[in-house]
Amino acid sequence: MSRLTKPGGPGRSVAARRLLIPAAVIVALLAAAGVAASAARPDPHLSGPVYARTPGQYVVPQATALTGDKSKAVPNKKGPSKVVEPWNVDGCDHDYGTPNECVPWVVPGKTTAARCTWLLAEGFKPFKVYGRDRQDLNPAHTALACSAADLKVGAA
Repeated sequence: MSRLTKPGGPGRSVAARRLLIPAAVIVALLAAAGVAASAARPDPHLSGPVYARTPGQYVVPQATALTGDKSKAVPNKKGPSKVVEPWNVDGCDHDYGTPNECVPWVVPGKTTAARCTWLLAEGFKPFKVYGRDRQDLNPAHTALACSAADLKVGAA
Protein backbone atom coordinates (compact mmCIF):
# COMPACT_ATOMS: atom_id res chain seq x y z
CA MET A 1 0.00 0.00 0.00
CA SER A 2 1.16 3.46 -0.68
CA ARG A 3 1.72 6.01 1.95
CA LEU A 4 -1.32 8.10 0.92
CA THR A 5 -3.81 5.28 1.24
CA LYS A 6 -2.42 3.62 4.33
CA PRO A 7 -5.03 3.68 7.08
CA GLY A 8 -3.98 5.66 10.10
CA GLY A 9 -0.65 6.60 8.54
CA PRO A 10 0.92 9.99 8.16
CA GLY A 11 -0.15 10.16 4.46
CA ARG A 12 -3.77 10.48 5.43
CA SER A 13 -3.38 14.06 6.51
CA VAL A 14 -1.92 15.01 3.11
CA ALA A 15 -4.86 13.40 1.29
CA ALA A 16 -7.31 15.03 3.64
CA ARG A 17 -5.71 18.42 3.03
CA ARG A 18 -5.91 17.88 -0.72
CA LEU A 19 -9.68 17.31 -0.42
CA LEU A 20 -10.45 19.86 2.26
CA ILE A 21 -8.97 22.89 0.53
CA PRO A 22 -11.11 22.55 -2.67
CA ALA A 23 -14.12 21.67 -0.53
CA ALA A 24 -13.61 24.82 1.55
CA VAL A 25 -13.36 26.92 -1.62
CA ILE A 26 -16.59 25.36 -2.94
CA VAL A 27 -18.38 26.01 0.36
CA ALA A 28 -17.20 29.65 0.35
CA LEU A 29 -18.40 30.14 -3.24
CA LEU A 30 -21.78 28.59 -2.44
CA ALA A 31 -22.14 30.79 0.63
CA ALA A 32 -21.35 33.90 -1.42
CA ALA A 33 -23.87 32.80 -4.07
CA GLY A 34 -26.44 32.24 -1.33
CA VAL A 35 -25.99 35.81 -0.08
CA ALA A 36 -26.38 37.13 -3.63
CA ALA A 37 -29.44 34.96 -4.20
CA SER A 38 -31.01 36.10 -0.93
CA ALA A 39 -30.58 39.74 -2.00
CA ALA A 40 -32.49 39.04 -5.22
CA ARG A 41 -35.45 37.47 -3.43
CA PRO A 42 -38.71 39.41 -3.65
CA ASP A 43 -40.04 41.32 -0.69
CA PRO A 44 -42.21 38.99 1.45
CA HIS A 45 -44.84 41.74 1.64
CA LEU A 46 -45.39 41.46 -2.12
CA SER A 47 -46.96 38.04 -2.32
CA GLY A 48 -48.69 36.71 -5.41
CA PRO A 49 -48.18 37.60 -9.03
CA VAL A 50 -47.98 41.27 -9.95
CA TYR A 51 -50.91 41.11 -12.39
CA ALA A 52 -53.20 39.76 -9.65
CA ARG A 53 -52.75 42.78 -7.38
CA THR A 54 -54.97 45.81 -7.51
CA PRO A 55 -53.12 49.11 -7.80
CA GLY A 56 -52.98 51.34 -4.78
CA GLN A 57 -54.25 54.87 -4.56
CA TYR A 58 -52.05 57.45 -6.25
CA VAL A 59 -52.13 61.00 -4.98
CA VAL A 60 -50.74 63.66 -7.26
CA PRO A 61 -48.04 65.52 -5.32
CA GLN A 62 -49.52 68.90 -6.22
CA ALA A 63 -52.88 67.84 -4.74
CA THR A 64 -51.41 67.50 -1.25
CA ALA A 65 -50.58 71.22 -1.23
CA LEU A 66 -54.20 72.32 -1.79
CA THR A 67 -55.75 74.18 1.11
CA GLY A 68 -59.01 75.94 1.78
CA ASP A 69 -61.90 73.99 0.28
CA LYS A 70 -64.12 76.59 -1.42
CA SER A 71 -66.82 74.18 -2.62
CA LYS A 72 -70.40 74.57 -1.40
CA ALA A 73 -72.90 71.84 -0.73
CA VAL A 74 -76.00 72.34 -2.87
CA PRO A 75 -79.17 70.71 -1.53
CA ASN A 76 -81.03 68.41 -3.89
CA LYS A 77 -84.38 69.62 -5.14
CA LYS A 78 -87.32 67.30 -5.40
CA GLY A 79 -88.21 66.18 -8.89
CA PRO A 80 -86.19 66.26 -12.09
CA SER A 81 -83.90 69.16 -12.74
CA LYS A 82 -82.93 70.60 -16.09
CA VAL A 83 -79.25 70.98 -16.87
CA VAL A 84 -78.54 73.73 -19.33
CA GLU A 85 -75.98 72.64 -21.87
CA PRO A 86 -74.97 74.43 -25.02
CA TRP A 87 -76.54 73.37 -28.28
CA ASN A 88 -73.18 72.47 -29.80
CA VAL A 89 -71.67 70.70 -26.78
CA ASP A 90 -70.78 67.69 -28.93
CA GLY A 91 -69.38 69.74 -31.83
CA CYS A 92 -72.39 69.06 -34.05
CA ASP A 93 -74.81 71.56 -35.54
CA HIS A 94 -78.16 69.96 -34.70
CA ASP A 95 -80.12 72.35 -36.92
CA TYR A 96 -79.02 70.22 -39.86
CA GLY A 97 -79.65 66.57 -40.73
CA THR A 98 -81.14 63.74 -38.70
CA PRO A 99 -80.49 63.22 -34.97
CA ASN A 100 -77.89 60.57 -35.83
CA GLU A 101 -76.02 62.86 -38.24
CA CYS A 102 -73.29 65.13 -36.98
CA VAL A 103 -72.91 68.06 -39.29
CA PRO A 104 -69.87 69.89 -37.87
CA TRP A 105 -70.51 73.13 -35.99
CA VAL A 106 -67.97 74.80 -38.27
CA VAL A 107 -67.77 73.47 -41.83
CA PRO A 108 -64.55 74.44 -43.62
CA GLY A 109 -64.93 76.71 -46.65
CA LYS A 110 -65.64 80.36 -47.32
CA THR A 111 -68.59 79.98 -49.68
CA THR A 112 -71.72 77.86 -49.52
CA ALA A 113 -70.53 75.86 -52.51
CA ALA A 114 -67.16 75.17 -50.86
CA ARG A 115 -68.81 74.09 -47.58
CA CYS A 116 -71.34 71.85 -49.34
CA THR A 117 -68.63 70.35 -51.56
CA TRP A 118 -66.63 69.50 -48.44
CA LEU A 119 -69.67 67.91 -46.75
CA LEU A 120 -70.53 65.87 -49.86
CA ALA A 121 -66.89 64.70 -50.12
CA GLU A 122 -67.07 63.58 -46.46
CA GLY A 123 -70.04 61.33 -47.22
CA PHE A 124 -72.97 63.57 -46.33
CA LYS A 125 -75.97 63.56 -48.63
CA PRO A 126 -78.30 66.58 -48.98
CA PHE A 127 -80.05 67.03 -45.62
CA LYS A 128 -82.94 68.98 -44.09
CA VAL A 129 -82.57 72.19 -42.14
CA TYR A 130 -84.64 71.84 -38.96
CA GLY A 131 -83.84 75.14 -37.31
CA ARG A 132 -81.90 78.22 -38.25
CA ASP A 133 -79.67 78.00 -41.35
CA ARG A 134 -76.73 79.43 -39.42
CA GLN A 135 -74.05 78.21 -41.84
CA ASP A 136 -76.03 79.26 -44.94
CA LEU A 137 -76.01 75.75 -46.39
CA ASN A 138 -79.45 76.18 -47.99
CA PRO A 139 -79.38 79.55 -49.80
CA ALA A 140 -81.89 78.36 -52.42
CA HIS A 141 -84.40 77.58 -49.62
CA THR A 142 -85.23 74.18 -51.07
CA ALA A 143 -86.35 71.17 -49.06
CA LEU A 144 -82.76 69.96 -48.64
CA ALA A 145 -79.52 71.78 -47.81
CA CYS A 146 -76.48 71.17 -50.03
CA SER A 147 -78.69 70.13 -52.94
CA ALA A 148 -77.74 70.88 -56.56
CA ALA A 149 -79.75 74.14 -56.42
CA ASP A 150 -77.76 75.28 -53.34
CA LEU A 151 -74.45 74.56 -55.07
CA LYS A 152 -75.49 76.77 -58.03
CA VAL A 153 -76.72 79.64 -55.82
CA GLY A 154 -73.73 79.35 -53.47
CA ALA A 155 -71.22 79.49 -56.32
CA ALA A 156 -72.59 82.79 -57.61
